[in-house]
Amino acid sequence: MRRYTPLIAFVVAALSFGAAATRLSAQAAQTTTIIFVRHAEAAGGDPRDPSLTPAGEVRAAALSKALSGAGVVAVYTSQYNRTRSTGGVVGKAAGATVTVVPVAGATLDADASTLIERIVRDHAGKTVLVVGHSNTVPLMVKKASGVGVDAITETEFDRLFVVNIRDGVARLIQARY
Repeated sequence: MRRYTPLIAFVVAALSFGAAATRLSAQAAQTTTIIFVRHAEAAGGDPRDPSLTPAGEVRAAALSKALSGAGVVAVYTSQYNRTRSTGGVVGKAAGATVTVVPVAGATLDADASTLIERIVRDHAGKTVLVVGHSNTVPLMVKKASGVGVDAITETEFDRLFVVNIRDGVARLIQARY
């Protein structure tokens, strides 16, 4: 597993600074931050709903540590073990609510739009983590930011996408953890 701790520390510091700056003035526009990640490494057991491997458990803990200062207030995952386990570690450490949002292949596009709208509406001015899959994370990042990102390969588990939304304008930061 590659380490990108300085970059993640910078991203978390930027998020924390942005949150602090937002609190300074009640009249300032709120920045909603959505962090998107793919679930950590999954085991080979059940092909339809595998759990995390030991390396995946380590990665989920690394994600939790990387986001410890980001102020995550909510975590959204799919119904699958690998996303729930990855997001659950962050949610527990942050004291954040973990919400399962089922995904279905036939309605991915509409479901992604609905989730982004829900986060912006229900968590305005807050930071939210979304744990998805190789096929859902790029779609959700595009829906949230308007920016297309490279596909996530089956062997990539360390990409992190931060979308800051303020006054209807989205900015995307891409990093690895």
